[in-house]
Amino acid sequence: MKNLLLILSILLLFSSVSAQEITNTSEFVPLSFSSNFFTTIPKLKTPPKGSVYLNENYTKGMIIVNDTSYIKDVKLNFNFYTDKIEVYQNDTIYNIDPYLVKWFTLNGSNFGMYTTPGPLKKYNEFKDCNLVKLYYKENNTVLLEKYYLKLLKSNYNTAVDAGETSDTYVVYSKLYLVKDNNVYKFSKRKSSILNIFADQKDSLKTFVKDNNLKYNKLSDIIKIIAYYDSLSTK
Repeated sequence: MKNLLLILSILLLFSSVSAQEITNTSEFVPLSFSSNFFTTIPKLKTPPKGSVYLNENYTKGMIIVNDTSYIKDVKLNFNFYTDKIEVYQNDTIYNIDPYLVKWFTLNGSNFGMYTTPGPLKKYNEFKDCNLVKLYYKENNTVLLEKYYLKLLKSNYNTAVDAGETSDTYVVYSKLYLVKDNNVYKFSKRKSSILNIFADQKDSLKTFVKDNNLKYNKLSDIIKIIAYYDSLSTK
């Protein structure tokens, strides 16, 4: 009971002080934003940083609608937050569901076609993405790059007032090879490639050496895979 009366007395004292008009500022000690008082107030969380787009800018490319229809020389980008293809035309952005088109390509983006995972969604590795870049597809072998968006949580520590206050969006990509209904994580390394195609390892080594190919060069990797497929169909 005594404790309760003491708390009430303190609260009444503070309320009476706060209600008084401040007439003499010389009674107060000025504080800076580096003072302990301010650093103990948690910072507000700021909006996420980073980009949710495939490319930094809209890039000219082509949309293939079906086997006979296409739209070329339009500025394109892919928004991983909305999972939509964006077309920038006459100062207006148009959103297109990627599942309504067959694929799209971007000028100067090396080789490969951007498309939706489609049937690959049955594999766990592709359930969290809506865009892949297809590099090779023959027989039962597919080489592709999977794209997906991640939100990295901020590491701000209120106790020490340190760290980032913003979450960050990051677009990641990984290479995969799908062969005979099996999914393999794929890297541009000799061991990775030869382990996947172990049944023709010696033949592939000879092919790479005779043609002066590199295991870490994507265009050469495609040649290696195509050669493997040619051996498998004989």
